[in-house]
Amino acid sequence: MGFSIRNLFRGRKDENAPGFRRRMAKGLNGRRIRFVMERTEGADGQMESTVIGHEGALVYKEAEDEILICASEDVVFRGKAAETAFSELLSMK
Repeated sequence: MGFSIRNLFRGRKDENAPGFRRRMAKGLNGRRIRFVMERTEGADGQMESTVIGHEGALVYKEAEDEILICASEDVVFRGKAAETAFSELLSMK
């Protein structure tokens, strides 16, 4: 998912499209993860974030269209890439 001037002038991508989610997973495959956050909607309707793991990696199995997030020496998430919303959080470290 590198930066490209050409991508700058294309329209906004549909982040809910299965193709976009698969490309995102492929681009993040093998990347080191410092923290894994799960976001859920709380009882009051506000989004809540919970740390579910740290120090791990994201693995994308293209043949199965499956994402595995391994952290804290466990698989903390497993799901279909086309059905999963995920994003990068920036860190200065």
